[in-house]
Amino acid sequence: MKALKGYRTVYFNLLTLAVTASGFVLQHLGQLGFDDKTFALWAILLNTFVAAANLWLRTVTTTPVGEKH
Repeated sequence: MKALKGYRTVYFNLLTLAVTASGFVLQHLGQLGFDDKTFALWAILLNTFVAAANLWLRTVTTTPVGEKH
């Protein structure tokens, strides 16, 4: 597998931030249709996925953010 650069990890985190924020706003507006307990469970599961994905991305990233190669 080709080694990744640090900016891709940042892009992944920005994307997950946008999805998470959108989910909370939609839940607050009552557009998702989940009860609070179900929504909390999904939030915990997705947070666990993001943490695991960040750990994996760090293992395949070869340069720190901002370093030019």
